[in-house]
Amino acid sequence: MLKSEIDSFIEQLNESAVKRNETVRPEQDLRKEYEGTARGNVKSVLILEAIGKKENIAVNEEDTKKAINEIAVRHNLKPEEVTKIYSVREGSLDALKSRLFGDKVLEFLLGKSVIQEKA
Repeated sequence: MLKSEIDSFIEQLNESAVKRNETVRPEQDLRKEYEGTARGNVKSVLILEAIGKKENIAVNEEDTKKAINEIAVRHNLKPEEVTKIYSVREGSLDALKSRLFGDKVLEFLLGKSVIQEKA
């Protein structure tokens, strides 16, 4: 899990560098630099998954359709086009569902939290 998170960071950084005509940094340097951030991200995901499982939080078809419709509106596309884009790219639909799951767990936690102002 940690390796794939670091790989994702490196891929995004390399794509960004290429788009901006910048030099792509050595992979080993990037791995060292982003390992801590990736480790924190993985811990957060594992904590959210544990809370979601304990509280029986799940992403259903309606949640996914709603998200796809929102994306379609933002990008001036038809929902079917967005669904096709997510279906064609391997892992994209799973990533969307994972993000929706995390959002639902965070909404649950915010609903349970009591915020107090400091005097």
